[in-house]
Amino acid sequence: MTNQTEIHTGGHGTETICEMKKAGETYALFNDQQNQIILTEKNGGELIRFNTQEIFDRFKDYSSAEKQMTATEATFTKENDQARLTIVVQDAEVEKQKQRINNAMLYVFVEVK
Repeated sequence: MTNQTEIHTGGHGTETICEMKKAGETYALFNDQQNQIILTEKNGGELIRFNTQEIFDRFKDYSSAEKQMTATEATFTKENDQARLTIVVQDAEVEKQKQRINNAMLYVFVEVK
């Protein structure tokens, strides 16, 4: 399952990215107030989470004017015995002001085991 989404830091509340079905089970992918992408079962049980701050930490000193990010640099994977999230960053903006409002366009690949 794949979904493209945009994330913003700054705590805009919980935002549903998408809902999906596999083998008759329903799952939800959302971005919470702490800017974590979380995959849950229909009953709300959490399967896996990814802290999007990892993206902004990796790209805080990155300059797109100097080079393009490689596929390896753009890819983040979190996995456990229930699921795997692979996040591929299409674009990331890291503000260096005090307020630090960051934005990223992502592809989120989900595998439920």
